[in-house]
Amino acid sequence: MRSVTSPNAPALDATPVGELEGARPGLPGAPGRRWIQLALWVVVGCLVVRAFPLVREAALHRSPCFTVYYTLSRLLVRGGALAATYDDATFAAELGHVQPGLVDVNVNPPTTALLALPLAGLALPTARVAWTAINLALLFAAVGWIAWEAGLGSGWVPALVAAAIACEPIVANLDLGQAYIAMLVLEVFAWHAYRRDRSASLGVALGLMLALKVAGVLLLLLLVVERRWRALAWTAGTGAALVCACWPWTSLVAWRGFATALSRAGRAPEATVTAYQTLPGIIGHLTVPDTLWNPAPLFRTPEIGGWLAVGSAILAAGLLVVLARRASVTSASRFAAYATAGVALTPLALDYHYALLLLPVALLVGGARRSGQPLTWCALGVAVLLLGADLPYRSPRLAPGAWALLAYPKLYGAMLLCALALWRWPHDHRQETSHARA
Repeated sequence: MRSVTSPNAPALDATPVGELEGARPGLPGAPGRRWIQLALWVVVGCLVVRAFPLVREAALHRSPCFTVYYTLSRLLVRGGALAATYDDATFAAELGHVQPGLVDVNVNPPTTALLALPLAGLALPTARVAWTAINLALLFAAVGWIAWEAGLGSGWVPALVAAAIACEPIVANLDLGQAYIAMLVLEVFAWHAYRRDRSASLGVALGLMLALKVAGVLLLLLLVVERRWRALAWTAGTGAALVCACWPWTSLVAWRGFATALSRAGRAPEATVTAYQTLPGIIGHLTVPDTLWNPAPLFRTPEIGGWLAVGSAILAAGLLVVLARRASVTSASRFAAYATAGVALTPLALDYHYALLLLPVALLVGGARRSGQPLTWCALGVAVLLLGADLPYRSPRLAPGAWALLAYPKLYGAMLLCALALWRWPHDHRQETSHARA
């Protein structure tokens, strides 16, 4: 990795994060380590068997989000105007032709139509099975890559696989046919390039995330703070290439439609329900009343709530910028903090968006192994439980008044994870500086 303030600082390219301090890459070196690994693989097998009915149902019958991608890609193949998909009635009719009874709206950028393009020539049932198989393959590839990039080694792979299979955001991606497992792979690729200062690879990964699903937005702020202008140029170039690829079927009208649909969705009363596990989401739920969607908020101050949501997001981003400027060496903790905050500050983030936090969790686990502090492990365990457990935060009993404060476990888990990353910054700085001097 390179220094923010000194471009001539020694690079740490080839060393996995977990090996900066000579940490052993596997599980702790107890005599029964092999038995522990065997037991973990047994747990993985049990979880796979348990998850099989859900995956089968997703592949054969469900995957409504994939059906949206599939419909957009088929429109692109047929030369249809994607601008019309931002009209709710028109898009509902298109979805009805593909899968009768399915109702949804399109708040994706026009470039999302490229996601399912390789499968657009298949019948929907076949395409759905293929998409589910691709998601599973990408998940196992991502877990192995994350274990390596976080310096956890092969000994931690079964634990990470078990956590991923049991993780509610991952399950939601598989069940709904969402694309955030693919975005997770791109995020790992971005981290791989970030820590090795490979501007082109980093820019391509972030450009794909932004253009396809508007994901990883706050990582752009990290590049600005660190003055990685070449990476930003590659990001812009990649995004522009995808926009140009769709331009004959989109034009400026489609992008205006996307901006309007996104703004309308963010201001809709449905955005105040507890399903949106984000900082703007909880502020909206506590302050913006609606007869149908939010009849009993803790406060009835919608004007103040709107300004508070915007102000809190700006304040959180500003805090990251200030703290990043104080650190002189790039670190896993910094990347983890920006990646985590990027999800927690997204106004319309649902449970499946939190699949992107599998990488930050693994990076902080690598840091916890080096520090060996019990408090760090306890905090990480609580954060993982809040993020990954299938808790009843959508329950109507948690919607009214102060009870709603208990309805945002994923947001609290992300906040705890971000706090851990911020706390790890000075530790990572000392460890990386000593390694560079050595």
